[in-house]
Amino acid sequence: MFDTLKPIVNLIYLICLVGLPLLITRHRDFVSRHKVLFISVAVFVLYHEVHLYLVMGELSKDYLKHLALLLYFSSLSLYGFCRITLYVSVLMGSLLAAGMAGVAYFPAGGRVGLGFNPNVLGLILAVLSALNLACFLQEESRLRYAFILTFLAVALAALTTGSRNVWLIELFLVAILVIRLLRMSTIGIKGVATLMGVGVLAALVTPGVAGKRMDSTLKEIQQITQGKLNTSLGYRIQMIDMGMELFQLRPVFGAGKDKSVQLELLQPMIDDKGYTRRAIKNFDHFHNGFIDELAKFGLMGFGSLAFLFLGIMRTAFQLRTALATGCLLGVYLIGAVGDSPLSNSRPEILLVFLVPLVLCLQKYRVLSAEPFRRRQE
Repeated sequence: MFDTLKPIVNLIYLICLVGLPLLITRHRDFVSRHKVLFISVAVFVLYHEVHLYLVMGELSKDYLKHLALLLYFSSLSLYGFCRITLYVSVLMGSLLAAGMAGVAYFPAGGRVGLGFNPNVLGLILAVLSALNLACFLQEESRLRYAFILTFLAVALAALTTGSRNVWLIELFLVAILVIRLLRMSTIGIKGVATLMGVGVLAALVTPGVAGKRMDSTLKEIQQITQGKLNTSLGYRIQMIDMGMELFQLRPVFGAGKDKSVQLELLQPMIDDKGYTRRAIKNFDHFHNGFIDELAKFGLMGFGSLAFLFLGIMRTAFQLRTALATGCLLGVYLIGAVGDSPLSNSRPEILLVFLVPLVLCLQKYRVLSAEPFRRRQE
C-alpha cells in the first residue's frame, strides 16, 4: 500500500498511525469532550476507505490523510501555538500570493493559473482569503484591521483566475465582512463605505478577465440553447446530468470511482442523449461536489460527509469560533456548487490543516494546563 502513496501523504499517515492511539490513551478526557468531531472524522474516513477497498480492492491515499485533522486539532488545542508566528505567516503568505497573481495578470490580462488549473488556484486563494477573514473575526486588537487589507488583496487575486465559482465564494465572504464591520462601533457605515470603495476601485483595475469570462459565458449559454453542449458549461451540464443518473442507478452506496464502471452504467444514457464519453474520461469529478459524492458513494457517503461538516461546526460552537469556521467551510460548500473542491488534493489538504487551526484561534492566548498538571502529578 505504501508504494502507491506520495511521500507527504505517506508521512501523514504514519504520524497518525502512531500519534492517534497515544493521544486517545493519554488524553481520554479531551477526546471525550470532542467525541463528536473524532467520531465524525472516523466515520467519514472509514466509510470511504472500506467502500473503495470493496469496490476497487485498494486503500486510497485520498481519505486516510483526513486523520491528520484529529491529530493536528488535538496538538493545537492541548499545547497551543504562537499567535505572532501565525499572523506573520498569514499576512506574508497572503501578500506573496496576491503579488504573484498580480505580476502574472497585468502583462497579458488573461486568466491566472501560476502553474495550476485556474479553477484550482481560485479555490486555493478563496481558502486563503477565508483564513484572513477568520483571523479578523477572532482577533480583538487593532492588528485585525491588517487582515482586512490582506483579505481584499487575496480576494482580488482570486478574481484574476476567472473562476465563476470563486466569484460567488468571494461575494459570500465580502458579505460576512461587511455585516461584521457594520456591527462594530469603531468602524460604522462611513468606514464600511470607504473600505468597499477601495475594494471597488481595485476591482476596476482588473476588468479584463471578468469581461472576457462574462462574454464567453453568454456565448456558451446561447450555444446551449441551440443544443450545442461542446462548451465549458455544456460539459458541466453533461457531467451533472450523468452524475445524477449514476446516483439514481445506485442510490445507497454509489457507483464508485472506477471510470470503466461509470461508463458502462451510463452508456444507455450517453447513446440516448448524445453525450460525449470524454466528459467522464477527461475529468475526475462531476463538477458539483454534492452530486460527485452522491454518484460515487451514494447516500451513505453523502451522509458521512455531512456528518463530518456538522461535527466540525459543533466543535466550533464549543470553542467559540463558529463564524470563523463557518467562513472556511462556506468556501467548500459554495465551491461544491460548480466544482468539487474535495476531489482535488490541494484544496482538500488545506481543509485538513486549516480547519483545526481556525477551530483553535480563540485559544491561542493560554496553553492548556491539563498536560502540565498531569506531569506534576
